[in-house]
Amino acid sequence: MTLRRSSRDKRCQSCMVHKDNCFCGLLESVDLKTKTSIIIYKKEIFLPSNTAHLALKTLSNSQSFERGHRDQLLHKEFLDEENYQPLFLYPSDDAVELDSTLISKFTKPINLIVPDGT
Repeated sequence: MTLRRSSRDKRCQSCMVHKDNCFCGLLESVDLKTKTSIIIYKKEIFLPSNTAHLALKTLSNSQSFERGHRDQLLHKEFLDEENYQPLFLYPSDDAVELDSTLISKFTKPINLIVPDGT
């Protein structure tokens, strides 16, 4: 078994890539009425390839929730049904396209819930 040293100290604490390749200074924020709630699996949090980091840094109305911890349920607070219409982004044969016709049926802004990770 080989010993691998952690490279966390060589990574940007914000974008999680190696400091030489940090792109934080290039990011621009995008203002959205749509809320984006990203559900991240616990093992994905510190991976530099995790695109949730990028979304959270650039989408003004975004938040993340961590799942996968033993004996801890993911509470439904990420739905925010009082203020938003929750919609799940998930590939399925019976998925409905999110277009202007569908959006016009809702009386509240959309909370796009995105599962990320394993």
